Amino acid sequence: MAQGASSSREALLDPGAYWKHKILTTAAKLDVFSFLAGGERSTAEVAGQYGGDARAFRIFLDALAGLRLLEKRDGRYRNTRFARRHLVRDAKEYRGDQLVVADLYWDLWGKLEDTLMTGKSPLTESIFFSDPAAAQRLILGLHRDALAIAPALAERLPLADCKTLLDLGGGAGTYAIAFCQRYPNLRATVFDVPPVTVVTRSIVSQHGLDDRVSVVEGDFTADPLPGKYDAVFMSNILHGGGPERNRRLFAKVSGALEQGGWAIVRDVVMEKDLDSPSMGAVFAVNMLLHAPDARCYSFEEIAEWLAGAGFGDIETVEPNSVLTARKLDP
Repeated sequence: MAQGASSSREALLDPGAYWKHKILTTAAKLDVFSFLAGGERSTAEVAGQYGGDARAFRIFLDALAGLRLLEKRDGRYRNTRFARRHLVRDAKEYRGDQLVVADLYWDLWGKLEDTLMTGKSPLTESIFFSDPAAAQRLILGLHRDALAIAPALAERLPLADCKTLLDLGGGAGTYAIAFCQRYPNLRATVFDVPPVTVVTRSIVSQHGLDDRVSVVEGDFTADPLPGKYDAVFMSNILHGGGPERNRRLFAKVSGALEQGGWAIVRDVVMEKDLDSPSMGAVFAVNMLLHAPDARCYSFEEIAEWLAGAGFGDIETVEPNSVLTARKLDP
């Protein structure tokens, strides 16, 4: 038995694991680490910043120090190097947005048992419509993750001869930006719902690509796709819906592609047995809580939908993550 697998299972037996995560996500939600970026502070100063109780904040800050996220000296607290790198808002590798969004779903995960009994998602409305501010934080968090992935992925995709690309549900536009940076002749359109496109336009402008990356508002599940393209990129879309929705979506994508155009899918792609990779299996439970019929799908399932929509040459670019398919002649 691999030592890593054994230690990973042992970690699951820690009854306080979720306590630690809640302490961290609460600190991220309050933005404690950004406040401490201005210098070390006393308990009274931190509590005063938030209008909180000094005794409660002392216990809380001591826990953060115990988790090695803060350093404590003479009753005053300051960020550790790790916190400065990942938890201060202006840091290049800031992860706070993802943590805040995870905290939003704390109560949702408490309803897992009910979901198992009823088979129904306890979430009645997507965060993108119910809480636009939280949706924007989620998009910013995904943007930071994608910044480390998109440039390398651009090198591996068949986009050299493509002039137009549709980034479906493209979020902050991170991938569209990276693809245009890599391929000078490419123009991209990011298609997403209004709470998201506020962020998209800002990010595109920051990269100086307003003339090559356009932003169109719409819901890809309900609205027609805008125009015809040489490639359609779909990142983290399939796991949000059921098989029938995904079949219809691939048919819609096919209709938006020029003949011989490329469908590029980036998602949590499972092995045929659906229990590996393990993080994908866990993520499928997350989707069970979020939407009816949602889960993670295998390569075989996705390939079947693509073939049914008139695609061929279906190939894996990155295992359990990225695949491509070409629209065939009718």
